Amino acid sequence: MKGKIDMIEIPLDYDSDIPLYRQITFHLKKMIEKESLPPGLKLPGSRQLAKDLGVGRVTVIEAYKLLADYGYVVERGRSGTYVAQRKTCNENREQKIETNWDLDCVRPSSDLIPATELSRIARDVLAFWGPQALCEAPLAGLDTLRQVLVEHGASRGIPAFWKDVFVTAGGRHGLALSLGALRRCGVEKMWVEELTYPDAIAIAQSEGLNIGILPPLEEISETWYESLSGADVLYLVPSFQNPTGQTIPVAVRQMILQGSIRYGFWILEDDAYGELRYGDTSISALKAMDGADKVVYLGSFSQVLFPGLRIGYSLVPEQLEDSFICIQARKWGPVSSLDQLVVQKFIEGKGLESALELARGAIESRMKALTGALMEKLPKVQFLMPEGGIYLWLRLPGLDGWDAAQKARKQGVLVTPGNIFSLDSKRVEAVRLSVCGVPSEHITSIVGCLEKAWNASLFPLHHF
Repeated sequence: MKGKIDMIEIPLDYDSDIPLYRQITFHLKKMIEKESLPPGLKLPGSRQLAKDLGVGRVTVIEAYKLLADYGYVVERGRSGTYVAQRKTCNENREQKIETNWDLDCVRPSSDLIPATELSRIARDVLAFWGPQALCEAPLAGLDTLRQVLVEHGASRGIPAFWKDVFVTAGGRHGLALSLGALRRCGVEKMWVEELTYPDAIAIAQSEGLNIGILPPLEEISETWYESLSGADVLYLVPSFQNPTGQTIPVAVRQMILQGSIRYGFWILEDDAYGELRYGDTSISALKAMDGADKVVYLGSFSQVLFPGLRIGYSLVPEQLEDSFICIQARKWGPVSSLDQLVVQKFIEGKGLESALELARGAIESRMKALTGALMEKLPKVQFLMPEGGIYLWLRLPGLDGWDAAQKARKQGVLVTPGNIFSLDSKRVEAVRLSVCGVPSEHITSIVGCLEKAWNASLFPLHHF
């Protein structure tokens, strides 16, 4: 036992869209991870901390509950809340390999990473280019890679000039760069789906953008689009969306583009998973369709194939190009020349094409194994089979996502609670599963663990 702490000052942003209990959770989590709050320390009581922070007691109780769900604190009834004894990073890594199955992870399993081929290419690039491979690249990227990326983009049916291409250090960099450029050009508000990638919201807020929630896309009327202007941007993951894995139909895509043409709003198309289609139906990217003049397209190879080699790209409308250059120069600087040359040679040698084909086959096999096992062992859950990508959205009638994640964790399986994808933090009876890092042969056993975790808590389907 390490004593107690009577007061903790926590910076809270009352104007933020992030709920106060989450702000408290995130700050305490950081302090525990850095051991500013050591294991065994007794935290202030919920009533006292609420008084010190000027928030309701329920807010602190929710924050403590969230920390307990993820193993950062232990709640001991009337005795209070204590910082939990956590394993070191090495111990956690060893335990994950031996006992934990990670359906929360978006990092690919090693068999999907073309490490041998990339290693050979890196050696060849350094041998051929020498010091030039380590010189600073232009802000928009190497012209040779930009030309290769345009040719690669043709596989998604996207018509673009190579000068429209802006090389980025992965998808999040492209997202931040795009939102910064849009903000600089007068955009004030970003609209997102009710369930969406939470980092997109955090990045937009850091750029000073307000956040709005879109109505269900298939129900949006012409009247709603009339309320938008050039000060608005729609953030969409049209193909194999994170977290739901679903795809926006062609007719809805056309309606969105028509609205953009008529009312001048921008569209930010995040196509991080667009090349991982394994379903029968092919749907073109928004950027490939008529009326895409105000679409900023984000592509990335790093998510599934080589997450440590941070390379992505944006297709940038002409009116945003100067802002992209300005923000890149001011905030980040150019992407590594060596990384760009390696990816260029990888694409030119058809390595990317082969790696994507391998990834599609492996992920499809895993997804089919997962859905088949779920139907057999957990018939009360609900899901729609995705046409591609790495995510399955699993609805759990009567079981909150946070509770489901905690129950699964006790059985050795990590899943992502659906609640974290909801901007308004309402109850979400669902979890997101990722097949990126788990081999097909282990999926039946994993679902068996989920059956033990959840079956007793599932209720008849009356919530949906």
